[in-house]
Amino acid sequence: SKSSIEFVKRFYFWVPPTKIHWIPNFIDTQLFRPALEKDFSEKKVLGVGRLNKVKRWPELFKSLSQKKWGLDIVGKGELEAELKATVQDEK
Repeated sequence: SKSSIEFVKRFYFWVPPTKIHWIPNFIDTQLFRPALEKDFSEKKVLGVGRLNKVKRWPELFKSLSQKKWGLDIVGKGELEAELKATVQDEK
């Protein structure tokens, strides 16, 4: 943000101003807006994160299986093969 630029200029005065750039990052609310009609008959969850033990993916799988909800996962990690095997076993 512009206030971040001012902070850097004030407290990191040795950084040349020509090296500081502001790149706006925003969401296009015309493109990403709520749908007019919402159909929640098919409930799905999107999980995004590292595929490791800390994130407790098996617990999420278990809780969603009790509700019969779908789950899409975006991520990579050491548990990827194990989680894929778990999904295949459930089919």
